[in-house]
Amino acid sequence: MDMLEIGNGNMTLHEQQTHLTFWAALKSPLIIGADLQTLSNESLNVLRNKEIIAISQDALGEAVTYLPNLSKDKSTQVWAGPLTGGKVLILVLSELANTTTVNISLGDIPGLTSYSSYRVRDIWGARNLGQAKGNVTLQVATHQTKALVLS
Repeated sequence: MDMLEIGNGNMTLHEQQTHLTFWAALKSPLIIGADLQTLSNESLNVLRNKEIIAISQDALGEAVTYLPNLSKDKSTQVWAGPLTGGKVLILVLSELANTTTVNISLGDIPGLTSYSSYRVRDIWGARNLGQAKGNVTLQVATHQTKALVLS
């Protein structure tokens, strides 16, 4: 992929977060394509997210893959991939014009099982969501991508 467009155009906060999330999770170089002198604080905060940058620089170097069995055409996309230390990254993108509820069966995510319990970290929310076993249910806003790290 080419350079990041965060700070260019009229992307919402969620769209900027989605943009950076996919660049990082697909292991594309994080090349800023905007004028740093004119970036808003909101855009700068997106670009400075250390947890997303860590996903980009994860030593395993494996990109997430699209999971069509968990995705819904023109509605939601689910992507997942491994991180070092046995962790798994899950991305849930809403293509809808309204907030939607997404329920993900953990047993359908490569590297996870439905009978194990996992710690869940919401990257953009900058918070731990506690333990999950069996499934994870999320509220995802318009053009938002939830980025979860399970360990």
